Amino acid sequence: MKKSYDKLIYLGATLLVAILMSVYADGQSTKTTRNSTESGATTTGILKGLVSSKSEKVSVPLQLNGIDTDEYYISGAPDTVDITLTGSSALVTAAKNTKTFKSMQT
Repeated sequence: MKKSYDKLIYLGATLLVAILMSVYADGQSTKTTRNSTESGATTTGILKGLVSSKSEKVSVPLQLNGIDTDEYYISGAPDTVDITLTGSSALVTAAKNTKTFKSMQT
């Protein structure tokens, strides 16, 4: 009977240590941030210390689609528009370099 109590004590102690380690690790992950004012990169999400998020403005030429230019004359539309790209650092950099943007029609 003594051995069964020892097993329960060890099990309870192990569970307590696991919970404390989990709470400690969660507290440490919220303190881990990477900010770069130069590139505008910040961290977000569950993997706070591993994945950086970036927000960057890009100027792209305006393309007017779906308008019959033979029938209508368009004036006052700017040549370029500024858009803000937000996402993971790698995807934002790739989108900025390729500049392959398409309009979303809803």
